[in-house]
Amino acid sequence: MKKKPKELSPHQRELLRAAAAAGPGHLGQRRALGAVEEAQLGQDLADAGLSPPPYFGKDNTWTERRAKLFEAGDYPDKGVNITPDQLGALAENFDLPVPILIEHAKSPLELGYLTKVEAQGSDLVGTLAMTAEADSLIRQSGAKSLSLGLSPDLTEIREVSLVRRPRVKSARIFGDDIVFTTELWDDEEDWEARFAELQAERDRERAAQKVADYLQAGRLVPAQRAFAEALLCEQGDVHFDGDTVPMAKLVERLIESAPAHQLFETTPASIPGGGPTLAPDERAFYERHFPGLDMGAIARNRQATH
Repeated sequence: MKKKPKELSPHQRELLRAAAAAGPGHLGQRRALGAVEEAQLGQDLADAGLSPPPYFGKDNTWTERRAKLFEAGDYPDKGVNITPDQLGALAENFDLPVPILIEHAKSPLELGYLTKVEAQGSDLVGTLAMTAEADSLIRQSGAKSLSLGLSPDLTEIREVSLVRRPRVKSARIFGDDIVFTTELWDDEEDWEARFAELQAERDRERAAQKVADYLQAGRLVPAQRAFAEALLCEQGDVHFDGDTVPMAKLVERLIESAPAHQLFETTPASIPGGGPTLAPDERAFYERHFPGLDMGAIARNRQATH
């Protein structure tokens, strides 16, 4: 049985509303904070015994999408009948953002939050604030359906999930919460695998760009490229200095703390009036395994060290 969350005081709730408005939004409102205001709100949260919400202090660009969340009706297989009045109560009780998950499980990728809920007759609709990256991945992956997680007494929305194979307009049990599933977009097979594939592809692209920047700054040598890219794509965590740190972040800190060197220059440059050159087989090797290197710079460095 899940432990009942501690009731928030009016002051605590106001602080969390301000944090939501500075993040994905609060009931349709959003307000950007300056550095001083943000620092003060962070201190106020701490003074009130609250941990900052996961979106607080992040420079995200939020993309809003409207969605049908649920509809009133009779669900005899679960012994539940949802009336329009109950939908109205759900909308009225909704206050602070709840997360968007994948298949009711947390993901390393912050997808976004449900920030506003309205009852419109027999329908419950809402506003989803998604990070720009998540919105792009969702569109490309073919994610089509939402599942709404409610408290057992059907009075509170706990979370919203993207699901692969929903039972349209039906209900099922998930842990201690009742989860209602409704069609959001047209169904499509296996969007979850496509989503994971796209995310992995983006992780590889970001890692490759970071490594290129590190090469440019002289913090890596070309022979380390493949190893660094693989480590920067790693999704696991490691224990370090008494804390749990994502592997990729620890690798970034390791590389960025290393002194820069000038063994290789990766900015394309020509050699005025000619200069030292590489043998054809050497040039082919570097072009194949380390694309983007300045061949003239390699030849000059070799000449200078011999």
